[in-house]
Amino acid sequence: MFYIRKDSEWAHSEINRYLSIMVLDLRMRIPFKPVRHNDFGYEYTLTPEFTAWLREKNGRIERRFREEGFGSSFTQYQRALDVADRTEREAVIEETRIRAEVMEDMVGALEYALKYADVSRSPREIVTYVNKALLTRYYEAQARRKGMRRVTVDGRRRMIAPFYEGAIRTILGVNSTEDYVYRRVSSKQADFLRELIGIVETDMAAGDCAAYHVLPDGEYRLSRKYAAEKTGLSYTTVKMRLLRIRKLITERVA
Repeated sequence: MFYIRKDSEWAHSEINRYLSIMVLDLRMRIPFKPVRHNDFGYEYTLTPEFTAWLREKNGRIERRFREEGFGSSFTQYQRALDVADRTEREAVIEETRIRAEVMEDMVGALEYALKYADVSRSPREIVTYVNKALLTRYYEAQARRKGMRRVTVDGRRRMIAPFYEGAIRTILGVNSTEDYVYRRVSSKQADFLRELIGIVETDMAAGDCAAYHVLPDGEYRLSRKYAAEKTGLSYTTVKMRLLRIRKLITERVA
C-alpha cells in the first residue's frame, strides 16, 4: 500500500493545501475531521468517502474558487484530485487482494498447525508449537506466492528464488544454441526438441513453473515426467531420447 501511494504523495500534499484554502480563505465547511491543523493549514486523510464528497461538491468548489480569484488553483486542485483518487482506488483493490491472500495462507497454515498439534502436551507447549508451525507455514506460503521454491542445499531445506537460463539448458542441462543442437541431432530428434522448447518457453512466459524441478542453485530443470505428460510419450521414451540427444551434443566432434 505504501509503495502504491508513494508516487502520488505530491498529490495528497497539494490537495491538503487546497483544502486549507477552502477552509481558511473560502470559508467552506468540510464535514470531515482533519488529522491535524493550525492557523496556517489543515491536513486530512483522503478516504474514498472524502474524495466522493469532493466530487459531489465539485461544482460548488469551482464556483467558490473562481469567485475569490483562485481559478488557476482550481485547475491544479482538479489535477491533484484525479491522481490521488485514481491511486486510492488502485490501493483499495490491491489491499483487498493482499488481504484475501493473507487470509487464505493464514487459514491454511493454521489448519496445518492444528492438525499436527499434540493435544497430550500442556496448553503452553501446544500454543508454542502452533505459533511456530503457523508462522513457518504462513511464510512458506507467502514465499511460494512470490515464486520461491523449497530446495535442499547442503542437507538443509531452504526457500530460494528460481531462475531461467533458456529452453535448451532447462531441457538438457547444457549450454548450447539451438542451431548447434539441430546440426548434431537427427530430424526426428530435432522435432522432439522443438516441441519441448515450445512447451518450456510457453510455461516460462506464463510463469507456470510448478511442474519444473529446481536445482540447489535455483535453476529450473524440465521434469521428464512432465515432458512425457505434455508430449504423450512414455517416461522411459522421453528419458532415453534426451539422454541420447545430450550425448550427441556434449561428445567431442572428431
